[in-house]
Amino acid sequence: MFLARGTGHVFGNAEFTRYNLYYPLHPVRFAFALGRRLYYLFFQDFHWVGTVAILLACRRGVFAGRAWRIAWLTVGIHVLFLSAVGGAMLERYLLPVLPIVYIPMVAAMSVYKGPLKLVCQVALLAGLIVGNFWNPPYPFPFENNLAFTDFVVLQQTAAEFVARNYAGQRIATVWPLTSALSRPEFGYVRRAMPVYSLPDFTAHSVDSPDWPHDARVLVFFSRTWNPEWSWTSIGLVRRIWRYFYDYEPDLTITEMRRRPLLPVARWHRHGQWIEVYSGAGL
Repeated sequence: MFLARGTGHVFGNAEFTRYNLYYPLHPVRFAFALGRRLYYLFFQDFHWVGTVAILLACRRGVFAGRAWRIAWLTVGIHVLFLSAVGGAMLERYLLPVLPIVYIPMVAAMSVYKGPLKLVCQVALLAGLIVGNFWNPPYPFPFENNLAFTDFVVLQQTAAEFVARNYAGQRIATVWPLTSALSRPEFGYVRRAMPVYSLPDFTAHSVDSPDWPHDARVLVFFSRTWNPEWSWTSIGLVRRIWRYFYDYEPDLTITEMRRRPLLPVARWHRHGQWIEVYSGAGL
């Protein structure tokens, strides 16, 4: 009620409503979201070891009690709800039910006898640990593992560089670096810097004629883990992605350097990178 009175819209604005309530309900997008969430819960990071145990335990009636039915119902409702609502398919939204999934995985391993039980438990634990350090061969948000620490270090390094060399100049970049540069309380800069917030690093955004005349510095960085050998590089997959998700890829480093820009600094860590450009092309 208060949000509706303050904004004139029950959910804040029409775009938020479209993206989070209507957009995910398309059958293809819903199916993909559901598949991605099931993949994260029951396969990724060696979760498949526990999933196999759950399937075997179900055949033996291990989960026949009322408490187990409530647990599975909770997981199912949560997964279905988040697949139908919310445009951003972030794995962190599954954290409330992740412990509920781990409990039956461990309980299911009681069907194993002898060394097999210990081997499976160690394999599941090892997979969870390795998943914090190993990046999968497909795109994923950096926040899913310790790749996020590399992302933060690169953002800090670039923020310190532009604050030192371009103090007072407007910096063009995308979130979250826009917030890091404009809000000193975040700890990246000592004084707020003027920024021009780009929606993304696509050709449409970078080549837009709407840039303010005083935005002469561009900070360009990798926003997700997206290796060249990923299945998302397949032409058919990209066409499907564009059709159902209005997907437009960010510029590559090679494509960015074809523009009349001068690269002045570059840093990289474990497959991630960040670059600073200056020049009349902005």
